[in-house]
Amino acid sequence: METEGGAEKYGGYLSVTGREAAISSVLLLLGSYFAGGSSFSLENQSIGLDATEKYEQNATDNLEGLRLRVALASSARLAGIVNDIRTRSNFRYAVRRHNSIGHLSGQLDVPRWAIRRHERRAPVVYPIRKVQRSSATPENILATYALLWCQAELEDALAVAAPPDGGPESVRAAVAFRELLELSQQPPFFDCLSSAQQVGQRSLIQNLLDQVERRLDAGHVSNPEPYRELSSWIALSLQVNPQETGGEINWVFYGKSFDSTLFELWCMHNLASTISDSLGTPRMVPNMRQGRSLPVYVWETLTGKIEIYYQRSLQAFVVGNELVWADTSNQKPLGGRPDMTVLTRLNEGGEKMPGSTVYVDPKLRQRGKPTEEIYKMLGYFSNSGDEAAGRGAIIYYEPNLSVAPIYQYSSKSGGMVLALGLDPSKQGHNKPALQTLANMILEAHGVPDGVPISESDSQEEVESARERFLVAELVALCARIGNDGLQQWMNMIKIDLAEFNLLSNDHQRFLASALYAATLLSSDADYSGPVVGFGKAVEGCLRERLLFPVSQIRPEVARKRMLGQVIRMIKEATTLNPSDADSRAVRNYLLSNNVDIAALALTVPYLESLNALRTSAAHPDPVSHQDWVNCLALVLREPAHLLEDLIRLLP
Repeated sequence: METEGGAEKYGGYLSVTGREAAISSVLLLLGSYFAGGSSFSLENQSIGLDATEKYEQNATDNLEGLRLRVALASSARLAGIVNDIRTRSNFRYAVRRHNSIGHLSGQLDVPRWAIRRHERRAPVVYPIRKVQRSSATPENILATYALLWCQAELEDALAVAAPPDGGPESVRAAVAFRELLELSQQPPFFDCLSSAQQVGQRSLIQNLLDQVERRLDAGHVSNPEPYRELSSWIALSLQVNPQETGGEINWVFYGKSFDSTLFELWCMHNLASTISDSLGTPRMVPNMRQGRSLPVYVWETLTGKIEIYYQRSLQAFVVGNELVWADTSNQKPLGGRPDMTVLTRLNEGGEKMPGSTVYVDPKLRQRGKPTEEIYKMLGYFSNSGDEAAGRGAIIYYEPNLSVAPIYQYSSKSGGMVLALGLDPSKQGHNKPALQTLANMILEAHGVPDGVPISESDSQEEVESARERFLVAELVALCARIGNDGLQQWMNMIKIDLAEFNLLSNDHQRFLASALYAATLLSSDADYSGPVVGFGKAVEGCLRERLLFPVSQIRPEVARKRMLGQVIRMIKEATTLNPSDADSRAVRNYLLSNNVDIAALALTVPYLESLNALRTSAAHPDPVSHQDWVNCLALVLREPAHLLEDLIRLLP
């Protein structure tokens, strides 16, 4: 029986809408979870089974076996469609503007060349146009999503049916999963993984499907037959009523016995998504297939790693060597198993420190403020050695309020416990509470609060928020290692930059902290932070030595806030007849201070290359180690020596 709020009278169950919303948003996590061997009773709402209602309700085993066969048939059909797509996949071209220094390495951009044909530069800078090929088309994203979708369904069906190891179904399922996984790692689908992983809600799938069908109808897709077959198949699978055609994917909505675990997984998924958005990084695919000794989610930041574990023993995260409390009869530790443990590790050693772990316990109960669970959380703190500095959160199910309640408790020693009421069916109203928890985790990690990014933000807003967070993270890193810790990195920079002491103190610290941060990162980590740090140092040098003095004469120049705008203004100012008033003011200032304008013009291509790297760093996609090496060469080393030249040229 359900109350007006939709939950069971005595609590412990999700509402129907809450259950459906939770399942649809954590599909990949569910597949990963059941791959670990867990199983629950099912309430089947089958899509693609022939007349499911003909089966009796107690024929659960038969339905589970049939579901695995449906998943296998779906995998085979999808693999055939995707292989047809792969042989002649659709793509599109985009024209990009570049500069070629010293020689012509592409198609000359004639209009741009005509504008600058009278310029005298050494070496000559040729404006060129490059046509780049992209596989990230809507139809390829849809195919990639179908691969991920079918992998999750195959894992799920195999875990629920639990056929004998080595049996024909197990062997065929392993082969089918491996084939789908290998296909998803090949072009063009590998290039679309990030976009496909963002397609989770049914409305987003439908929007993508509509876009693909419009492109097919308009004739914008080469080799349309396999793409049309794919779109038709997915369209059938998205319908609510069972289809009279066998072989389609069978979606199974888990029964009420699974609600408690489903709520835990939904909370973990949404917390992970909020942390990713706060860090400005892509949302990741969870991994629960390797057992619970390994983290489900991992983020690598400038200061270390953030890891989320699911139902890992409290013993694994104690401060010191052992738990505080033990059974007096046998001296065995008094254990515990929080639903989620968020561990923050510093790069210097990786050891656990007091206050660096956040315990999160979702509880599917409706009874207001969860006082008893809060005291249980305090027990975790005491037993693990965190005492009054511990941090944790209780998340409880609250479907009856329009705003998610947030209760906060703190100790005099810096400890904190949150109590958050969430509802899977009200995604928007959960965001403030989840952001509060994410900020507490980031604080435990020693970095500033994240800058949450929403889907409605413009590209410029996303870049600005991401860059502000990375800069704040560098500042936090400086504060942590102190002036003495930074000094050795400043000394290393002086080897390449004799004019280092002519920079302002802030920009010296940006360079030193960025160089230090780069040494902490693994070769496959995201180097966005160090790239942004070097970019801020160069931008600061330009603002202090050029923009600020010019703005005293022409205040409008100070409005150039983006590095790209500053570079374009300098580029225009180095021409004989600048086209705008700001650039003319810059040129007049350069002439009045006897600046070698021709030499300054030579720095512009290097500045543009640095700005391209900085722009990449401000996007969620990771920056590679090679990009960082290129950035280091541009700013400090041959042939660019950007900072050295700017300090030498500008008064």
